[in-house]
Amino acid sequence: MSKYQVRNSFDALIYLADCSAATVETLVYQKRVAYSEISRHVNITIAAIYFAEQFVGISNDKARHQTMLVKKRLNDAIKQYNSANPTRKNIDFISVISPIPFLK
Repeated sequence: MSKYQVRNSFDALIYLADCSAATVETLVYQKRVAYSEISRHVNITIAAIYFAEQFVGISNDKARHQTMLVKKRLNDAIKQYNSANPTRKNIDFISVISPIPFLK
């Protein structure tokens, strides 16, 4: 999603989630990146998706599709991170996708 496609508050939150997911994708390919840095951006992405779903609401198929695309992008980045180096601490996507995991 580009910033020129933002038309309402849902789109704004999904745009921010998409940008954060892109940051996660970038961090995955760096040689030395702290686990805490990646998990922080993962949590920001999940929080934006959660807030978009809970407070703005998913009212149509386009909104559901946008949310699904961001979740898929994030899931793919997490899988890449986990498979790139088995000695690193893994991020579990199932625990990340639960509602507001960073507040637990």
